[in-house]
Amino acid sequence: LQSHWKRVERPTFCLLLTSTLFKKNSQPLLKVLNMLRFGKYKDILLKVGRLQELLPSAAVVDIQNVMPNLNFQENRILASPVMTRRSLSIKSLTDDNIYGRSKVKATSEDVPSYHSILSSCQAMSDEDLLSRASGERFPGSTVVALIELAERHGEEYVINGESVRDLLEHYYKTTENDWMALRCCAGFLGRTVDSLAPAVSTVIVSGRSLSLGVFGHPEILIEEPLHPSRMQSILHDTVGGQNTLHVSLQQEFLIFIADILIDEPALFKGILIIRLGWIIHIMETVLSPQREFIEAMSPHVLSKKIRELLTNTADFCKDDSWQKYRLINGTLGKVPGNFYPRVWGILAHQKIRFSLKERLLESADAEHIKPVEPMFAMKVEHFLGALDNPESRHFILEMFNVLACTIERNQEVQLTEEFSVMDFVEKSGVEVADSAEEASKKFVSCMIKEEFVRLVNVKDCILS
Repeated sequence: LQSHWKRVERPTFCLLLTSTLFKKNSQPLLKVLNMLRFGKYKDILLKVGRLQELLPSAAVVDIQNVMPNLNFQENRILASPVMTRRSLSIKSLTDDNIYGRSKVKATSEDVPSYHSILSSCQAMSDEDLLSRASGERFPGSTVVALIELAERHGEEYVINGESVRDLLEHYYKTTENDWMALRCCAGFLGRTVDSLAPAVSTVIVSGRSLSLGVFGHPEILIEEPLHPSRMQSILHDTVGGQNTLHVSLQQEFLIFIADILIDEPALFKGILIIRLGWIIHIMETVLSPQREFIEAMSPHVLSKKIRELLTNTADFCKDDSWQKYRLINGTLGKVPGNFYPRVWGILAHQKIRFSLKERLLESADAEHIKPVEPMFAMKVEHFLGALDNPESRHFILEMFNVLACTIERNQEVQLTEEFSVMDFVEKSGVEVADSAEEASKKFVSCMIKEEFVRLVNVKDCILS
């Protein structure tokens, strides 16, 4: 760590001391502890303190990313702080029963997806759920059945003398290698990692906003650092109310993305709002057909998949179809260079009001504000936020670019004052498989044929 560490935060290592460490030969351990007490181990200077005091200045990273040339066994590295039950949770560090029961290990990696298990459990009777909860050999399937019983009867519902919550606590502490079971347990039990606040601050300080929520459901936009209790409330009320698994996944995604944002900020060029639910959705969409389920991936593999998505090096990114291009960029929320100033130029060119479902973007939004101001960009993003389809979002970006290009080249052209965006896109006949050139031609043709433009003070004009 001393020779590889290049981050601003302090590298902090948590040493968990238990009585079992002292039962056999304790002399080597005592010698190390004595050196630590004096603040120096060999030639390395150390600061020893309570974990609560050191965490605020610490960084949470995958150690294999810090020292890539070293070969670690994956099952010995808990790269995700959400799942570090024994590393970062103050409560779990002092839990005397953490090793009290025999560990449960997943018996197979070939398990169904979370969504298929959930759909199956939701269709079951209570008797079938009880049978699955007690006899299922996959911990993930058992946990989902228990959570479904808790949804129906409450977490204090008793099974074989133990409440559902106690059973889930047991699985959370003892399950190994079944990441879906661990994530579901953590989400249901309300586990929140301590390093979420620094991760949120990293996103906000970079000039971006963060959106929490499940894809297709209402989201909460975070534009300033939050108190940990407020963050926990959003995760477990807003996110957990729609999907228990996402409570853990969104914490993991947030921390991984914050780390990447620090290391490679250029990957986020053109992204103003990081929508965790959307990013999770696209990874589920493109990986599920390959029988790769993100809920079952280890944190180390999951972080690699996120980085591959952002760097456009994943296998599913190699499909060069326009549909896949629009899906990925629409999900990430990427916009072309100078996009917001070009939208500002349209609004400043004339009196106009764009409508998109129930939201409006009008000329008044460009008054008394500069085209490069973040406030204007957020107004545009709020307008685009009416869409819940990544491909449709990207079509709207392409449409605005065509409109801006038309007005820049032909100042005598004006658009209709009441401009319905969805009506224009539908009448243009663009399809997700169209190339950018084909889509542009259809947009221009639609402007002329459907009378979305008019000419001012000229007898003739050629749209170039």
